[in-house]
Amino acid sequence: MHRCSIAALVALVIATGTVSAFAVSRTVSTPMTPTNVTAKPGVATITVYWHSPHKTGVTYTVTSVPTGKGCVVVGLASCTFPVTQSTPWRYQVIASIGSLSSAESALTPVVPHRTLVVLAGQSNATGAQSYPVDPTTGINYLAAPYINGADTTSTISWMPWFVYPVKGHKKTGQVALDTPQLEVVSTGKPVQIFGPEIGWARQIYSDTGQSVSVVKTAFPNTSLASYWLPSISDGLFSQMITRVTSTMAADAKQGQLDTIGPVAWYQGESDAGDPTMAADYQANLSAFITALRSELPADPTTPIVLVKGSLASLLSVWQAFGSCGTTENCTAVAAGDAEVRAADDWATANLAHVVEVDTLGLPRFDGLIHLTNTSELTIGQEIATASDRLMP
Repeated sequence: MHRCSIAALVALVIATGTVSAFAVSRTVSTPMTPTNVTAKPGVATITVYWHSPHKTGVTYTVTSVPTGKGCVVVGLASCTFPVTQSTPWRYQVIASIGSLSSAESALTPVVPHRTLVVLAGQSNATGAQSYPVDPTTGINYLAAPYINGADTTSTISWMPWFVYPVKGHKKTGQVALDTPQLEVVSTGKPVQIFGPEIGWARQIYSDTGQSVSVVKTAFPNTSLASYWLPSISDGLFSQMITRVTSTMAADAKQGQLDTIGPVAWYQGESDAGDPTMAADYQANLSAFITALRSELPADPTTPIVLVKGSLASLLSVWQAFGSCGTTENCTAVAAGDAEVRAADDWATANLAHVVEVDTLGLPRFDGLIHLTNTSELTIGQEIATASDRLMP
């Protein structure tokens, strides 16, 4: 029998073109479809989880229905991405190795969602002297029968800044919209009040059929310059951001995704009464809005509504009582009021996604500064009309 060396045999194989018969073939299998796909909310985020038997070398692609949200990861079993829009997202996952891909996984259910709206400012945002039970007519503006379902399906929480927390706040953070707010007053006996949030939530419901969660962060007699600037350490701005994000985190733990809708800013009367603060109001307002965009986990298109305050009624009372030039400097206050209102106009004209509504001419309690209860309802409706269809 003819024998040949291994080297000779290899040379023979190569020469006869039969190398493929001796090659070791490597087969790459199509990856299996991921299973147990779930989507869980966070603070303006969604994390999608899945199970796959593949341990390494597999790329997972998460896509959404409708399209627009997702991620791509390698060798992981979850991924997280920002979600700041109220779209009813659903998610699915595909596994791939090279050019081979699995079938699409089943779609997740829609993550329960709620739009959160933020109200901030000073006493008119709080609703000082805006009483649920009108002292003249006896009408209860927080009692049934309701205009629509907002009072019982929308919710509210507020900072305990001169307004007592109520039963339910500590446990859930939110209570029914029609819950009276108890303001701390000098007599020591709390009085019931409400602000523009009632008319606002009712009008959103009327326009869109949507319930909302209101986060109210209003502190009476506070200026933008001294209390609300983002640069103030542990100031009202940072406390507002913390309250909003903690609300979102608490809801996420319950399986609900919160996305931020309009933010309403009703403030300026305190700054208008001080010449220096009034002169700086435009620059301070610009810094405030810029920080809102940066610090809130909100969509870049989220509308910011500026509620233009007005001291015109107060000035009219002073003039009628002959206070101008004696006990009050009406000229300076009028100039400051004009500067603050002009700053709101400037921000609306020059900053993206900023709109405004005006309180000029609305009835005030005793004709002074604070809006009446019906005026609070009216300005709340106007906030909604200006912004609810702009919600992301």
